[in-house]
Amino acid sequence: PSPPTMRISRIGHPSTDFKDIRRYVFGDSVKSINWKATARRLLTVLDLPLVNEYEREGKETVWIFLNASKDLESSSGFKDMFEHLVTAAASIAFYYLNKNCRVGMYIYNGGKQVIQPSYSKRRIRDLVRKLSNLETYSEVEGLDNAVKRCKLFLCKHTPLYIIVTSLYKEDHKSFFSGLRDILTTVRDAKRRPLITVVNVQPYGTLAQEGFYERNAATLLRLRESKLSYAIRRLGVRIIDWDPANQKIGNVVFGGTRS
Repeated sequence: PSPPTMRISRIGHPSTDFKDIRRYVFGDSVKSINWKATARRLLTVLDLPLVNEYEREGKETVWIFLNASKDLESSSGFKDMFEHLVTAAASIAFYYLNKNCRVGMYIYNGGKQVIQPSYSKRRIRDLVRKLSNLETYSEVEGLDNAVKRCKLFLCKHTPLYIIVTSLYKEDHKSFFSGLRDILTTVRDAKRRPLITVVNVQPYGTLAQEGFYERNAATLLRLRESKLSYAIRRLGVRIIDWDPANQKIGNVVFGGTRS
């Protein structure tokens, strides 16, 4: 199945959120001309003026919560776990940006870093720079506190939520509290928030390392399955990704939905 889709209209009136500067095209309002930028760039009288382009209200918005806990970096048997989470978050962001959606991100357990939502192509460069320099943090914030910090924006825009984490490393109480907070941001049942959890799993890597690691993987999987069942009962979608056995593109953008 395809990735989660939106219920928000792509069409709307221009907002006050600046998107980019581009060349004038027939039908643009004279009021949108950026005279200063035009004067700097105008080389001949035949050149077209430059106009300010603004994002449109009702644009599809995707909001990503990325877990950057120090625990993810120090996981035994899975040295690259955090790198896989970053890879998943970046791949998802690029996918939706290329679909002309607005994409924003909050990095929880990770210095309270925010990437403001936009669908400008410059956002891709910003994301690459931010994620390539991202490090894990020892502070514990939790999904619940992350949602509270973003609540004003979330209530206003009703985005598609994607949480990139590893469930076996999550604080269950904090995670469930955060999910419930998201689900109550909108009281209208017809606009119920859509939430997807991309769950990065270490089991394939652990199973390759030896007898004890295989047993540990089995126990962790059983523990996680109970948590996953409880999460699904909230109406939340879970996509499990085991980097040892699967490619991110196949799982998230064309793989099996669980």
